[in-house]
Order: sequence, then C-alpha cells, then structure tokens
Amino acid sequence: KFCPKTVTKELPEAGAFIKTDAVESSDWISDSVIAVRISAGIGNNVSIATSIFNEFSSSELLFCFDIPAVSSTTPTNAPVDSSTVVSVFGKHFGARDYSAAVRTGFTACVSTAWTSDSSLTCASPAGFLSARALVLSAGVQVGTLSNAFTFDGPAVTGFFPFNGPTSGSSVVTVSGFYFGATQRSQKLRIGDTNCESSSWVSDTSILCSLPSGSGTLHHLSVTLERNFAGTLSEAFLYDAPQVSVSKPTNSPRLGEVSITIFGSNFGKSDYSPDGKLGDTACQTSVWVSDSALVCKSAGGILKRKEIVVTIGRQNTTTTQGFTFDGPELTSLILTNGPTTGAIFVTLLGTSFGNPNSSPRMSLGATACEASLWRSDTSAMCKAPTGALESKWMTITMNLAPSTMSASFTYDGPSNPTSMSVGNGPATGSISRILLGSGFGSGLYSQQITLGETNCEASFWTSDSAVACLIPSGAGIDLGAAIQLGNQSATTSNGLFSTDSPVPIFSTPGNGPTTGGAILSILGIGFGTTDYSPRGFLGQTAAESTVWVSDSAAVSVLPSGVGAGIALQFSVSRSTSLTSHSFSFNAPYPSSIAPTNGPSTGHAVVTVLGTGLGTADLSAKARFGASACEVSQWVADSSILCRLASGIGGAHAVHISSAIQTADLTATFSFNSPTPSFSNFGNGPKTGNVLVTIAGTGFGTASYSVRSSISGTGCELSHWLSDTALVCQVPTGSGDFKSLTASVAQVVGSVTLSFSYDSPVVSSSQLTNGPSTGGIAVSLFGGAFGSIDSTPTTRLGDTVCESSIWRSDTSIICKFGAGVGRSQSLVFQPLHRQARSQWLGLMTTQVP
Repeated sequence: KFCPKTVTKELPEAGAFIKTDAVESSDWISDSVIAVRISAGIGNNVSIATSIFNEFSSSELLFCFDIPAVSSTTPTNAPVDSSTVVSVFGKHFGARDYSAAVRTGFTACVSTAWTSDSSLTCASPAGFLSARALVLSAGVQVGTLSNAFTFDGPAVTGFFPFNGPTSGSSVVTVSGFYFGATQRSQKLRIGDTNCESSSWVSDTSILCSLPSGSGTLHHLSVTLERNFAGTLSEAFLYDAPQVSVSKPTNSPRLGEVSITIFGSNFGKSDYSPDGKLGDTACQTSVWVSDSALVCKSAGGILKRKEIVVTIGRQNTTTTQGFTFDGPELTSLILTNGPTTGAIFVTLLGTSFGNPNSSPRMSLGATACEASLWRSDTSAMCKAPTGALESKWMTITMNLAPSTMSASFTYDGPSNPTSMSVGNGPATGSISRILLGSGFGSGLYSQQITLGETNCEASFWTSDSAVACLIPSGAGIDLGAAIQLGNQSATTSNGLFSTDSPVPIFSTPGNGPTTGGAILSILGIGFGTTDYSPRGFLGQTAAESTVWVSDSAAVSVLPSGVGAGIALQFSVSRSTSLTSHSFSFNAPYPSSIAPTNGPSTGHAVVTVLGTGLGTADLSAKARFGASACEVSQWVADSSILCRLASGIGGAHAVHISSAIQTADLTATFSFNSPTPSFSNFGNGPKTGNVLVTIAGTGFGTASYSVRSSISGTGCELSHWLSDTALVCQVPTGSGDFKSLTASVAQVVGSVTLSFSYDSPVVSSSQLTNGPSTGGIAVSLFGGAFGSIDSTPTTRLGDTVCESSIWRSDTSIICKFGAGVGRSQSLVFQPLHRQARSQWLGLMTTQVP
C-alpha cells in the first residue's frame, strides 16, 4: 500500500527496507520490478528504500500497515470511583507487543497489556462520562470503538425541602448515588434553571442554592462534567402565589378598571402571571413585584367575583376579592300566562349589562325557553311551560342573580269538562282520561279526585288531559277535582259514574204481606267494600240491607202488597232493576157478612180473609161489576165495603190489593125485583098501551130491565125508578095474566094482575048453509087479536073444521055437517076460557 509522501531516512545497509526493518525477502523480477515480502510491523507512512550492490535509493512511495480495529470490550461498564480490567478485542494489534496504548474517552487506562494481535487488556481509570469511546493506539495508528464503555451515571433519589419560595436563595439538599468521590464540576438545575451555586458534599449528596422561579412539578437534575446527568422528574415546586387584598374592591358594571392585586409569591421576576375576576380573564395582567400585579378589567355584572392569580401551573383564589354592581330586577310587564308558556315577559330593572352579557332568566326553578337582552334596563323571557302557585322571576348575569319573588303566576287548571269514558266498574283499576285545560307540562305532580276518593294513580298526558287510574268505589254523577300544587279545579257536574250494580237473581220470589222475610240478592257491581247498599221493592226500601260481597247482598223485606214488584238495588246513588220481580202473597177472601143487600146499596158488608196488608194500601172491593162506594182497610184480614146500588144475584166478591186480586164466587146477591100491581088491569088485544108496573128492587138506574105479560115480553120496557117501570103492552089475549119484571136476570112477578079485552062477534057473512057443511063463513066483530092467536070457533056445540084469523075484526070458520036452526056462533081465543057468543045467527037448510 502506498501512503502519502514523507521524508526518507538514510539506510546504512544494502537491500530493501521499510523504515528501519529489512524485508523478509527481495526478489528481482525485471529491470523495473522488485518483489518484496514485507516483515510484520505496525504504523503508516513508512518509506521504502532499495539497495543494489551497496547502492541505496529511496522512493517517494510510502507504505501503511492495517490500522488496529476494536470490535468489542468486556465488561462494557464500570463504577465511577474504581478501576476495572477491561478486555479489548479486535485485530491488527501487532504480531508482538508494540506498547499499544488504550484510553476510554480522553483518559488513558491505568495500564495496558498486549495479549495477541486480536486482544489486549486495559485497567480502566475512574470516571464520570457515559457512553465513552474506546481508543487503541498502536504506533502512530489509532483504532476506535464508539460508545464502547460506560461509567455509572449519577442517580437522584430525593431532596429536601420539597418546595421553596419563588424568590429563591434557600438551600435544597439533593440525595442520590454516584455523585463522584471529589468535587468535579457538578451542576444542579431546578427545571431549566441552574442553581445559583452547587456544592458537592459526598458521593450521595449535593447542595443547591435555589434560584428564583415559579410553578410546580419541576424536574431536578444533577450534571457531572459533560452533561453526564441524573434527573428526578416532576419533583420540585415553588410556593404557590397568595392573594391578600385588591385595590379598589368595587367597580361599576360598565367601563375599564385597573385593579392592583397584593399578595406573595408572585415571582422575583415577571413569570407572565394571569389574573381573572371570576371566570373572566383580565384584559392584561402586569407583574409588578413578588407581592403585586395589576389587572385591567373590561367591567362585569357579577355582584361579587373571586380574584384568581395563576403563575405557571399554580393559582390562588380569594372569594371576597372584587365586586361589580349586579343586576337589579324591579318589575315585570305581564305577570300572568297560560300553563303552556310560549309568551314573552318583559323584565325591567338596572345593571343588565351589555349585549355580550348573555343573561339567563328563569321562572321559579325552570329556565326560560329563551332569554333575550334588550338593554341595560330591559330583557325578555319566553316563559316555559309551568303550573302551580306564584313563581319568582330570576335574571342572572354571569353568576349574579336578581330575584323578584311571587311576581308571575300561571293560569290555574280549568274545571274538568269531561272524561273519555264516563263510567267504569266498581272494582276500579281502569284508566280514564280527564279532559280540561291548564294541566301544566307534566313536571308537576297532580292529584285527581273522583267524588271523595283519590285516583289510585294520576298520569300527566298533556296540558289538556290527565289520566286517572280509577279507584274502587261506587256512585253516580261523581264530580272530579284536580290539584296542582296549591292550585285546584273542581267540577260538580257528573263526569263519572261507576257501573250500576246489576242484580241478576233473587230468592225467594214471594213473601208475606207482613214483611220480615229474608231476600238474597245475587249479581255484580255491589262494590269491593260496604258502600251502604239498599234494596227496594218498588219504591219501598227494605227494612235493612247487608252487603256481603261484590256479588251478593241480603235484604230484610218490608211489609207490602202487590205482585210483579220490581226489585231495585242501589249502591251509593247508583240504582238498577233486576230482571226478576217479587210478589207479596196475594189477598185471599174467605167469607162475607151479610150475603145479600138492597139494590139501592149503602149497606155495609165485611169481607174477611188474608193478605190485605199491614197498612191501608188502597185495598179495594167490589161486588160483581160494581165497586164498593167506600172500601176501608181494617186489618191484614178484613176490609169493609159500603155497597153501591146494584141488582142481580150470585155476585162474586172481588178484592184487590195493589195489583193483586182475588175472588170469592157466587157469594152475594142483591134483593130480587118485586112487582106488586099495575095501574091498568086490562087492555086491548092489539096492545100498544102503556102500563105502569109498581114494586121494589128495580134498581137505582136503568139496568136493561125487561118486563113481560105471561111470558110475552112488553114491546117496550122503560125503567123509571127502583119502584116503577113502564111496559108497552104487547098484542095478546086472555085474562088473568101475570106481570113479570126482570132486572139483570133476576126475575120477580105478580099473578092475575092483567087481562086482555074479550072478543065480540057481531055478524057473519052467511046466515045459513047446507047440512053437509064444508063451507067457509066470515065472522065479523072485534078484539079478535092483532096476531093469529090460533082461535077456535063453534057453531052450536060443533067446532068449526078450521078457524082462520084474518084480523082483529075478522075470522073465517069452515063449518062441519049439521042440522038445525038458530045455532049460536062461539069465538074462543087461545088461552082463554071466556067465550064470545052470537045467538040465532046460523040456520041449516030445511030438508
């Protein structure tokens, strides 16, 4: 290898040389080339010289041996205060001991011993530096291994005291390890500031004269020589600043103000302190001294603001440091509103600040939906939903409040108007919606009452509806009340009724009129507890009613009369009818006394029996079809009847009590009609004459009387009075006829009281005829009758073969055979014994 040119040293011997060492061999190659085998060696810039036959020649060429190379050491670390034997490994250390020298950093080993071309040993010196290079010198050649060896660095473990004043100058003792065996330019720092002075005490202790500073959690470091340092992080803190007083202590809410803040530990120099009044930073904070700084504020509205001073990461606060004039609320425009809110209320007062004040307003404990600043004396609140009693209004500027008590009221709830479903079961536990207005926003508890009973639970639905979990109970047309705080509303109108009790079955179905029977009533909706139920028969309350369960009750029946009486059952005021009815035992007549009476009435008859009632319940009696003029209840077993006028016999006695009736058949008879005489004893056979019949029992009114003469009804019967009637005599004949009067099928008669006029024959058509007979002869006269009464005629003692009635004045007789002269003609009407005779009118022809 050829190295840079150097001055050649003169050689005394012939041959080839590298510096002063002869080569192992030299071989001539040519006139211009010699091959040289180099001997072992070290160094660089070795000159080459040649000698041929004692003639020397030096070359400007230089030769270099490979420089030593260090690859590793063992060990790689040693204490700072003792010597350690270190083995150094590598190559090109020399084929023999060339007195190689080793150093760590800038300090030579205490001793160096060659071992081989690739190793040697070094006794390391005491030191401080970390990560030192190891330098090996062999001859003038140097080999280096960077960061090959380290000494233990200093380690900081603690200090005392743990804090100090911002003005510094106090002494802090730092404890640790490997600070060195002697004073060796040790340096200490607090944070980034060197101690005013550092004084070594021992390998484990150094003193620091504290510099001025501020803040907390400063690291503490010890540096030995070339930044060989040990550090304890976030270890030291300066005393926190303290605020004692400010001048001035109060300021108007508007405009700038400079405030001098006094205290301690503000720093020996300007450490950029920050001042705040409350949450608002000072516009500028100017350090004056360790005990004073100046804060320039833009004004504010908080009544009392704390003063905060921050230096580094340390701050201090005084709660009674500075005050601004706070807001003052004096009045409201609009002091009432609906529970739904959403109306704007204007607040008037002073010290409301500027547009950047961001006022907050609330009604009671509820923030306004919107808070709007208008001026230093005016602001607006969009009222939130609400309810209950009077609310206080509060305006807060930053944290300064001003309150006006009892200044705003919400409209109270209106009287409930209706319910979603107006009825429900008596067992309750169903939900119904109560409708109205002013029920609030649901933030307030409400209580709903139905009648006198609170709902089991109340749920707000909207400003116009709340839900009520209906309690068990009973009643109709119950009013509802809603209570919101101290505000309430009530309606007396019937908003809700429990379902009416439903009696389904009752037993027994009948009972005595004297009452006292037990009636069991079964059904639903009688209530979950005793709501004083009442049972009724018709309109009459039971003597007592006892609740048993929601489906059963027992009543003691009252006395009464009647059949098919509706059974009513009432719980509270809710009443319903059962499909079953109740009947009292029907009245039962057993006998009467007397059993007959006059047709003119007014007689008193006693009706005996049972079931007529325990009181005068309008018991009635009638005989036949005629009601008694007066019916008077006497007892459950008897009533008195004053007869009305009447006629007829075998009348049934009919009694009624309420709607129940009973009969005693064919028991009573009115006295029969009794005719005694007539004003005329006879009359023409043609009838049509009026005869007055006198007697008794004809009735006090016209009862369709009938009269007859011996079985033939009068052409007209006319009632006059109980003692007289008129008969228009029918056509007839005969004498000694009976007169009969019939009233309501009761007949009375008088015998031999009337006769028809006798017939009179005055002439005949023929006065003679053949003895063989067989001829018809017309007879003339009177009283032959107005009808064919089947008369008979005789000629002498011989009856005509036939007699034919023609009229009241004419009759035809067909004669039989006979003889004689001056025979009499005899006319005899039917049913009459007397004859009409005409003598000497008929003569048979002379033989």
